[in-house]
Amino acid sequence: MRVNESYKYELVQDLRLVQGKAISGLNDSSHGVYLLSSQYIMYQGGSYTTRDVSQDIIRYTQSNIILSGISEINFEQKTGTPSNTGTIVLTNTIDNSTEVIDVQSSGTIY
Repeated sequence: MRVNESYKYELVQDLRLVQGKAISGLNDSSHGVYLLSSQYIMYQGGSYTTRDVSQDIIRYTQSNIILSGISEINFEQKTGTPSNTGTIVLTNTIDNSTEVIDVQSSGTIY
């Protein structure tokens, strides 16, 4: 059983949504995503630690999927430039299959 590609697609779409919020300057703020092994938090603010907690949106992974790699990506207000670049790895704990999401300095996410 491979990592569910629809889950990868959902996470990519959420990253792009958060990036779009930053580009549009929603609430005159930067926006970001903080990733833990079994969940990720979409937040408003300059970083996870200084975020507006009332704006948090929490998404949980499927029980057999673990997230690793980049732990926080903050998208700059107006430009959408990511604070961190690299990969997010989704691992299926049943068969160790993986999918990778790449976040580039240009802001491209795939």
